[in-house]
Amino acid sequence: MRMRVSSILVLVFGGLVFLSAGAMGVLAIFNAFDNTRNELAALLGELIGEAVVESTAYFQPLESLGVWLAAEVEDGEMQVTDPDSLKLVLAGALSSLPQGEAVTIQFPDGSGYYYDRTTATMRPANWRPAWRVSQRGVASEGVWVLRPSPLDGSHRPSFITSARNAAGEQIAAIGLRANLEPLSERLTRNAQFRGQTMTRFMLFNQRVVVAHPLLVMSDVGQRPTVNLLGDPFLEELYSGQRFPLHLVADIEDVETFVLRTESGEDRVFALTEDTTRRTGGTVSIGVHFEPGAGAPELRRFYRTMALGVAFVLLSVVIAILVGRRAARPIKEFAAAARMIQKQELDAVPPLSASRAIELDEAANAFNSMVDGLKEREKIRSLFGKYVPESVAQLLLKDENASRPQSATATVLFLDLAGFSTMSEKLDPAGIIDTLNAFFSDVVEIIEDEKGIVTQFQGDAVLAVFNAPVPDPDHGEHAIRAAVRIIETARGKTFAGQKLGVRIGINTGSLVAGAVGASQRVSYTVHGDSVNLAARLESLNKETGTELLIAESTKDLAPGFAYDPVGTFAVKGREEEVATYTFRTLPAVK
Repeated sequence: MRMRVSSILVLVFGGLVFLSAGAMGVLAIFNAFDNTRNELAALLGELIGEAVVESTAYFQPLESLGVWLAAEVEDGEMQVTDPDSLKLVLAGALSSLPQGEAVTIQFPDGSGYYYDRTTATMRPANWRPAWRVSQRGVASEGVWVLRPSPLDGSHRPSFITSARNAAGEQIAAIGLRANLEPLSERLTRNAQFRGQTMTRFMLFNQRVVVAHPLLVMSDVGQRPTVNLLGDPFLEELYSGQRFPLHLVADIEDVETFVLRTESGEDRVFALTEDTTRRTGGTVSIGVHFEPGAGAPELRRFYRTMALGVAFVLLSVVIAILVGRRAARPIKEFAAAARMIQKQELDAVPPLSASRAIELDEAANAFNSMVDGLKEREKIRSLFGKYVPESVAQLLLKDENASRPQSATATVLFLDLAGFSTMSEKLDPAGIIDTLNAFFSDVVEIIEDEKGIVTQFQGDAVLAVFNAPVPDPDHGEHAIRAAVRIIETARGKTFAGQKLGVRIGINTGSLVAGAVGASQRVSYTVHGDSVNLAARLESLNKETGTELLIAESTKDLAPGFAYDPVGTFAVKGREEEVATYTFRTLPAVK
């Protein structure tokens, strides 16, 4: 398959640049993608970790206090049957724990006390059977439950422990109710993701909201569930479609995904679920945020990717421009070479200089070659005006072509009839104009018939066929040339003058070559056959003809209908010469 050099250079340069820039771009994109994934994973992991630590630090003191109170009751250090002393102990215990909302003391029969920190009051309480702690109590380490208030039935997260006697029987169940609003405030305050506020939350058993920025108490004091909170994304957390989030690296014990709600909105989630806490259920801690606001890391990755693609495209464009520019000197060279091939030397422009050393040297060499060809053409053109065109071309190709060479050729000798009389009536300029006009037509006809004019002798012309350029039909071509010249002379005037011609044609051996001095030579032909053609031309005066053809030429061109003229003795020859003519000129194309 052939291709233009510009296309090859563009493909090579563009391909190499595309591969190198593309490889670098792909590596940069993968590197940016990997860095972004790791950084996002680190940030989201940090947010989740902070929430876990915050919630643990928030609830741990309540758990420790509950275990301590149970131990105090078991050791008899705290009199649970004395409301006044009990109130003092409980008030002191909660004074340093803002996350504690109330303390309950429940006896096995369902009676007990309720200490409210907000009002600093101690009230007797009686729990319904369904709300009572089991007679068996709870494990010694305690447990978190959603405990209803004995006063209004409102549910609060409570940490329950059991105080037992020496026999292992439950003396009382001690409950510490947690105030969760401060925890929600803490999670909201610290949920910053590179300038974007995120939504952190904490759920119990996938349904009950423990902490959330929108967390409020309802009129009846019920702890809100996800369907009452007002967060549509959290409401569909466990029912909506989830899609993998590839832009975040794996985080240990944390699931990251994109949640799509029924309304078609997307939200990015990072979620961890803890079943090891003292809850008897599952605690879910997570964070969610808008995908578009996924913080600057997402946008930075997209920018990096866009810049990488733009850089590759720009590199390819530059490579194409460089390839075309590099191919320009070669295209100019090819165009100039085609002009030379068509021999349009005057239209060949000089090749421009190049910054590439090799191309610049080639351009200089080519320009020198073209200058040489133009000079050669000028010489050939000028030379061709003084010697036959075909001889000039031969001499330019081969200097040995001018050496004398023997050949069998046909000679045509032409002279103008009555030219001396006409010259007496014309001034010199008129004579030259007439001859030039006539000779122009004669030369064109002779060269068209593959002959060459070797000499102009005053008003006479000497032409030869088959020398120096071989022509197997030289006899026929010479006769055709003579007929056409006669027809031309009969049919037109030359510089306003009507001319008549006499032509003699003969075929025989001759010598063709350059003759003259070392300083100047002339290409011509010599031999008896040349002299005989001149004698036949002159014999036309006696025979009253325009054309006399020797038998030697007639035999080479049998295709014409000749008319014999006669046999004549010719000066310089022992044998008489048979001659022929055309009473009616044959039709020649």
